[in-house]
This record gives sequence, structure tokens and C-alpha cells, in this order.
Amino acid sequence: MRALVLALGLLLSLPLTAAGLYRDTGPDGERRYDDLRRERTERIEREQLEKRRIPPAPIRPDSPEGRALAERQRRCAHWQAREQALLAAPVHYERDPFGNTVRLSATQVRILLAQTERSRREACSPG
Repeated sequence: MRALVLALGLLLSLPLTAAGLYRDTGPDGERRYDDLRRERTERIEREQLEKRRIPPAPIRPDSPEGRALAERQRRCAHWQAREQALLAAPVHYERDPFGNTVRLSATQVRILLAQTERSRREACSPG
């Protein structure tokens, strides 16, 4: 009697353990996963599921993280444009403390470019 109950229990649990996971691509191109086999589905093995990586959720623009990202991108674009303008200009001028326009020497231009490049790297670095 015990053997019969044990055999019956094993037979009843067999379909539950043999059930797998099936993948189907719908008409809208979205993949669906289900434990029921339907037509046009393919069986997925456990190893395939463990390899699958879910991408991180996109950052919403109205969240604090989204606003910080937008600000960082704005600052990066500003310093990139400033650096490109400095590199493209044949002659560089700046205003002195009295408001007069003066031409910068080659050394002053190199210092200005180094400062701009450092600011661009800081603004454009991830994290």
C-alpha cells in the first residue's frame, strides 16, 4: 500500500517537474514567457534564463536623477563647445580688469586651453 501511494505521488508530481518555460514572440514583436506550451513557442532551458540580462530602467527626465543627468550633459556640451572655439580661433582676446580688450600671449592661450580641457574632462566624466 505504501509503495502504491509513493508511486502515485511520483506520477502526479512528474508533470509539474517536467513543465518548462516557453518563449513566444507576439505579433507586436514583444517577447512573452509562459509555462504553458502554445503553438509557435520554443522551450527555454534554465541555462538560457540565467544568461539573460535585464537592462536597467531608463532614467525619467522629471526625476532628480534625470535632471542631474541633463545638467551634466549641458555642462559637458558647454565645455566641449568652448574648447572647440578656443582651438579654432587664430587669435585670442580677453578683457582686462578695466574692461579693455587685450590680445593673449601664446603662454596665456596654453594655460586657458589646459584649464578648459580640465573643466571639460570633469564635466564629461561619468559618475
